[in-house]
Amino acid sequence: YLEACARLGKAPQKPEELASFLPWNITGPDREALLLKKGKSP
Repeated sequence: YLEACARLGKAPQKPEELASFLPWNITGPDREALLLKKGKSP
């Protein structure tokens, strides 16, 4: 979320922009990428 705010130069305002950051909306590939960043294996 913070990286997206930095890229946009502001916090996402529209509901569709915010929805992608909700945990129940994370896609499989995005979830795997987050796990890899933390050093965990899926």
